[in-house]
Amino acid sequence: MVSDVRVRQLRPEEGLLAAALHVQSLRAAGRTAPPGHLDRFASAWGRQRATLPTWVAEHDGTHAGVVMVQLPAPLPADLLGPQWARVVLLYAVPSGPVERATHALLQTATRWLRSDEGVAVAAGTPGLELVEGIRVPAATLDSLGARVEEPRRVRLPAGR
Repeated sequence: MVSDVRVRQLRPEEGLLAAALHVQSLRAAGRTAPPGHLDRFASAWGRQRATLPTWVAEHDGTHAGVVMVQLPAPLPADLLGPQWARVVLLYAVPSGPVERATHALLQTATRWLRSDEGVAVAAGTPGLELVEGIRVPAATLDSLGARVEEPRRVRLPAGR
């Protein structure tokens, strides 16, 4: 049950909150943010937020997690085929309700894609794809109806 976790979309003026939660996710992964990261991240997020919808989970008056979605290029699906939105940041605060926050964040993002606002900016997007490295408990994936597929990832270096 996720009723004790509240999820809301970040407002334009909350770039520093997005940045702070990103720094928390880096620390949880054993990494450190470089000097100036908060301001640079907040500024970049502010410029790109129309294509990076972001939601924060709250529990007992504190931040419990964040999900950031990168929307695909706004081209009609019949030109390129369906383009999935990509979850580029998913973090649940370890001291909070991790599974409930993760479920609530992903459920909110998937529902948003079918909302009037989501359809207006991401029409034809079939759903969310998790970028490499994002881990979600199997029970959460099952409850959200996820399909787990083995990716064949081919990366070509720039400038060759």
